[in-house]
Amino acid sequence: MSDVETRFLPLLPLSTGVVLPQMVVPLGLESDEAKAAADAALAGDGLLVLVPRLEAESGPTVYARVGTVAKIEEAGRLPGGGRGVLVRGLHRAILGAAVPGFGQGSSGDGLFVQAEPVEDPSGPPSERARELMKLAREPRGRAREPLGLAREPLAGVAGVAAVRRRRSSAGSATW
Repeated sequence: MSDVETRFLPLLPLSTGVVLPQMVVPLGLESDEAKAAADAALAGDGLLVLVPRLEAESGPTVYARVGTVAKIEEAGRLPGGGRGVLVRGLHRAILGAAVPGFGQGSSGDGLFVQAEPVEDPSGPPSERARELMKLAREPRGRAREPLGLAREPLAGVAGVAAVRRRRSSAGSATW
Protein backbone atom coordinates (compact mmCIF):
# COMPACT_ATOMS: atom_id res chain seq x y z
CA MET A 1 0.00 0.00 0.00
CA SER A 2 2.99 2.31 0.20
CA ASP A 3 2.56 3.31 -3.46
CA VAL A 4 -1.10 4.31 -2.93
CA GLU A 5 -1.80 7.83 -1.73
CA THR A 6 -4.77 9.74 -0.36
CA ARG A 7 -6.49 11.70 -3.14
CA PHE A 8 -9.80 13.13 -4.28
CA LEU A 9 -11.70 10.79 -6.62
CA PRO A 10 -15.20 10.79 -8.16
CA LEU A 11 -17.79 8.93 -6.10
CA LEU A 12 -19.98 6.39 -7.88
CA PRO A 13 -22.78 5.31 -5.53
CA LEU A 14 -23.98 1.71 -5.59
CA SER A 15 -27.68 1.29 -4.90
CA THR A 16 -27.37 -2.49 -4.48
CA GLY A 17 -24.44 -4.67 -3.52
CA VAL A 18 -20.79 -3.90 -3.01
CA VAL A 19 -17.62 -4.22 -5.06
CA LEU A 20 -14.58 -5.55 -3.21
CA PRO A 21 -10.90 -5.38 -4.15
CA GLN A 22 -9.93 -7.77 -6.96
CA MET A 23 -13.53 -8.04 -8.24
CA VAL A 24 -14.27 -7.22 -11.89
CA VAL A 25 -17.87 -6.06 -12.24
CA PRO A 26 -20.01 -4.51 -15.00
CA LEU A 27 -22.04 -1.54 -13.75
CA GLY A 28 -24.96 0.16 -15.47
CA LEU A 29 -24.81 3.96 -15.26
CA GLU A 30 -28.45 4.69 -14.57
CA SER A 31 -28.36 7.87 -12.49
CA ASP A 32 -26.97 11.27 -13.44
CA GLU A 33 -24.66 10.98 -10.43
CA ALA A 34 -23.20 7.70 -11.72
CA LYS A 35 -22.76 9.09 -15.25
CA ALA A 36 -20.99 12.20 -13.90
CA ALA A 37 -18.64 10.04 -11.78
CA ALA A 38 -17.75 7.81 -14.75
CA ASP A 39 -17.21 10.83 -17.03
CA ALA A 40 -14.93 12.48 -14.46
CA ALA A 41 -12.95 9.27 -13.96
CA LEU A 42 -12.57 8.71 -17.71
CA ALA A 43 -11.38 12.30 -18.15
CA GLY A 44 -8.60 11.55 -15.63
CA ASP A 45 -6.80 8.30 -14.92
CA GLY A 46 -9.93 6.12 -14.79
CA LEU A 47 -10.05 5.84 -10.99
CA LEU A 48 -13.18 6.32 -8.90
CA VAL A 49 -14.59 5.28 -5.53
CA LEU A 50 -17.45 2.78 -5.40
CA VAL A 51 -19.52 3.27 -2.27
CA PRO A 52 -22.79 1.67 -1.15
CA ARG A 53 -25.63 4.16 -0.75
CA LEU A 54 -27.29 3.61 2.61
CA GLU A 55 -31.01 3.83 3.19
CA ALA A 56 -31.98 7.23 4.55
CA GLU A 57 -35.57 7.75 5.69
CA SER A 58 -35.37 11.51 5.38
CA GLY A 59 -32.75 14.13 4.77
CA PRO A 60 -29.66 14.02 2.57
CA THR A 61 -28.26 10.91 0.91
CA VAL A 62 -25.99 8.88 3.17
CA TYR A 63 -23.05 6.80 1.95
CA ALA A 64 -21.03 4.09 3.66
CA ARG A 65 -17.82 5.27 5.31
CA VAL A 66 -15.64 2.69 3.53
CA GLY A 67 -15.63 2.09 -0.22
CA THR A 68 -13.47 0.52 -2.90
CA VAL A 69 -11.17 2.44 -5.19
CA ALA A 70 -11.70 0.99 -8.66
CA LYS A 71 -10.37 1.50 -12.15
CA ILE A 72 -12.62 1.68 -15.19
CA GLU A 73 -11.31 -1.02 -17.49
CA GLU A 74 -13.84 -0.44 -20.25
CA ALA A 75 -16.76 1.89 -21.01
CA GLY A 76 -19.51 1.47 -23.56
CA ARG A 77 -23.17 0.74 -24.21
CA LEU A 78 -25.16 -2.04 -22.58
CA PRO A 79 -27.43 -4.34 -24.65
CA GLY A 80 -30.46 -2.22 -23.72
CA GLY A 81 -28.76 0.94 -25.02
CA GLY A 82 -27.82 2.44 -21.64
CA ARG A 83 -24.28 3.37 -20.66
CA GLY A 84 -22.14 0.99 -18.65
CA VAL A 85 -18.61 0.50 -17.36
CA LEU A 86 -16.50 -2.49 -16.45
CA VAL A 87 -14.63 -1.77 -13.22
CA ARG A 88 -11.86 -3.58 -11.34
CA GLY A 89 -11.70 -3.13 -7.57
CA LEU A 90 -8.18 -2.13 -6.50
CA HIS A 91 -8.18 -1.48 -2.75
CA ARG A 92 -10.41 -0.34 0.09
CA ALA A 93 -10.51 3.29 1.16
CA ILE A 94 -11.97 5.32 4.00
CA LEU A 95 -13.95 8.28 2.77
CA GLY A 96 -13.07 11.74 3.97
CA ALA A 97 -14.18 15.19 2.89
CA ALA A 98 -16.63 15.46 -0.01
CA VAL A 99 -16.58 18.30 -2.51
CA PRO A 100 -19.02 18.79 -5.40
CA GLY A 101 -17.34 18.91 -8.81
CA PHE A 102 -13.75 19.08 -7.59
CA GLY A 103 -10.89 16.75 -8.34
CA GLN A 104 -8.62 15.39 -11.00
CA GLY A 105 -10.43 15.29 -14.35
CA SER A 106 -13.39 17.22 -12.95
CA SER A 107 -16.13 18.36 -15.30
CA GLY A 108 -17.82 20.36 -12.53
CA ASP A 109 -20.52 17.73 -11.99
CA GLY A 110 -20.74 14.92 -9.48
CA LEU A 111 -19.29 14.45 -6.05
CA PHE A 112 -15.60 13.98 -5.32
CA VAL A 113 -14.44 12.44 -2.06
CA GLN A 114 -11.15 12.16 -0.29
CA ALA A 115 -10.15 8.48 -0.44
CA GLU A 116 -7.60 7.36 2.14
CA PRO A 117 -6.25 3.85 1.44
CA VAL A 118 -6.93 1.18 4.05
CA GLU A 119 -4.19 -1.32 4.79
CA ASP A 120 -5.70 -4.76 4.33
CA PRO A 121 -4.79 -7.26 7.03
CA SER A 122 -1.92 -9.44 5.94
CA GLY A 123 -0.52 -12.70 7.15
CA PRO A 124 -1.49 -16.33 6.78
CA PRO A 125 -5.16 -17.32 6.92
CA SER A 126 -6.53 -18.59 10.22
CA GLU A 127 -7.07 -22.30 10.86
CA ARG A 128 -10.84 -21.84 10.39
CA ALA A 129 -10.30 -19.99 7.08
CA ARG A 130 -8.06 -22.82 5.81
CA GLU A 131 -10.71 -25.37 6.86
CA LEU A 132 -13.45 -23.48 5.00
CA MET A 133 -11.28 -23.10 1.89
CA LYS A 134 -10.66 -26.85 1.93
CA LEU A 135 -14.40 -27.54 2.30
CA ALA A 136 -15.19 -25.22 -0.58
CA ARG A 137 -13.11 -27.42 -2.89
CA GLU A 138 -14.86 -30.66 -1.85
CA PRO A 139 -18.06 -32.08 -3.34
CA ARG A 140 -21.25 -30.66 -1.81
CA GLY A 141 -22.30 -33.69 0.21
CA ARG A 142 -18.98 -33.93 2.02
CA ALA A 143 -18.77 -30.19 2.67
CA ARG A 144 -22.08 -30.25 4.58
CA GLU A 145 -20.88 -32.60 7.35
CA PRO A 146 -18.36 -30.39 9.24
CA LEU A 147 -20.70 -27.43 9.08
CA GLY A 148 -23.34 -29.38 10.97
CA LEU A 149 -25.96 -29.14 8.24
CA ALA A 150 -28.59 -31.84 8.13
CA ARG A 151 -28.31 -34.48 5.45
CA GLU A 152 -31.87 -35.77 6.00
CA PRO A 153 -33.53 -33.38 3.52
CA LEU A 154 -31.25 -34.73 0.79
CA ALA A 155 -32.01 -38.30 1.84
CA GLY A 156 -35.72 -37.48 1.69
CA VAL A 157 -35.40 -36.25 -1.88
CA ALA A 158 -33.57 -39.44 -2.86
CA GLY A 159 -36.36 -41.47 -1.22
CA VAL A 160 -39.05 -39.62 -3.16
CA ALA A 161 -37.18 -40.24 -6.40
CA ALA A 162 -36.99 -44.00 -5.63
CA VAL A 163 -40.74 -44.16 -4.90
CA ARG A 164 -41.49 -42.36 -8.18
CA ARG A 165 -39.34 -44.82 -10.12
CA ARG A 166 -41.14 -47.81 -8.55
CA ARG A 167 -44.57 -46.28 -9.05
CA SER A 168 -43.94 -45.38 -12.66
CA SER A 169 -42.61 -48.86 -13.53
CA ALA A 170 -45.36 -50.76 -11.69
CA GLY A 171 -48.45 -51.39 -13.76
CA SER A 172 -47.42 -49.23 -16.63
CA ALA A 173 -47.05 -50.40 -20.15
CA THR A 174 -45.07 -48.88 -22.90
CA TRP A 175 -46.87 -48.94 -26.22
